[in-house]
Amino acid sequence: MDGEIVYMFIYNTGTRFTDDQLRGLLKNQEDFSKYEYQKPTPEEIPTFTVPSIFNLRDETIEFGKSPRRIRAQASIYNTGSFSIRLRYTFSGLGVKDIYELTFDPAFGKAISDLSIKEKSKIEKNLSKIAGIEVSQIKETYRFYHLNARIGDVLPANGKAVAGLLIDEQNYGSISDAYANDTLKKSISYTDADAVLVGWEAAVMVDTAPSYEHELLVAEIANVQLLEMMVYHDRIAKVIKSTESAGSTLSKRGLRSKELARTNRSLGESYNRIRDMINSVNDTVSGFGEWYLLKLYSLYDDVFKISAWRDSLEEDMDLIDKRRAIISDAIRSDRDEFLEIIVILLIVVEVVVEVIFLLSTR
Repeated sequence: MDGEIVYMFIYNTGTRFTDDQLRGLLKNQEDFSKYEYQKPTPEEIPTFTVPSIFNLRDETIEFGKSPRRIRAQASIYNTGSFSIRLRYTFSGLGVKDIYELTFDPAFGKAISDLSIKEKSKIEKNLSKIAGIEVSQIKETYRFYHLNARIGDVLPANGKAVAGLLIDEQNYGSISDAYANDTLKKSISYTDADAVLVGWEAAVMVDTAPSYEHELLVAEIANVQLLEMMVYHDRIAKVIKSTESAGSTLSKRGLRSKELARTNRSLGESYNRIRDMINSVNDTVSGFGEWYLLKLYSLYDDVFKISAWRDSLEEDMDLIDKRRAIISDAIRSDRDEFLEIIVILLIVVEVVVEVIFLLSTR
């Protein structure tokens, strides 16, 4: 069986990029329009945002009896994330051979080491166009394309395929029921093809000459998942950084200045994160029952992207409520300060009047 394994290593830089910044950033930018999509699509609706994809220099890794050629790509999104794609084309392998290759420690280490090398190159180039801070949180994912008919792969290799999808290194330990449940996350356009989606990998069985669109959908879903996790982490840090305001609320004196500074920081963080979340949401736009959106909905279901989105909205509401509490405290301080000023003015007026009366005696 012929096919390809695409390893994706996805990172977030904490900033956004414009098309002008990315245009010509690296040599050999991919013309994605050349991958003509054969299935019917609503062409008048731009549904998926295509990133800037660059073909990097081919690499080789030492494995087995001969070096293995790896095609490297960088996929950079305007939202600030980038994906290192390492693509290994194979031939004459069965499903179990692919499984053994995937979980071979030496092959896995060689791929991981190469990804670190390519990541360093991309970071160096991105740092020339913007201030970046690559997050510690990252996503890794595998996309398998098997040039075959689905009947040649399933059900005979069901447990092995399920093992690839969930990263189970001993697929024989998977129960029939669990394997069958894992394989249910799939979509077929014809009776001869299928894309099966799991948390760790996707397996596409199809004889079509191009599968770049299906690969892109898998990558976009992973990018969204990463960005949701990154922003959740950032919001948690923002909230934690303002916890000292809680103790300040119980103190009198010159607390308004600190509260105003905290509230300003919350407002800036809220606006910045809201802007980033909107950009993530806009990566996929459109509704309908056509194939790629149905495929995306599988990733949405497996990755719980909608649940992450709802969780982020709750986080944003928490920031908004904290801003409201602090704003009320600032107003209360100002009102109290004005009351004190009024009282002091009255006292001063009384003292002046008393002094005047005493001086006229």
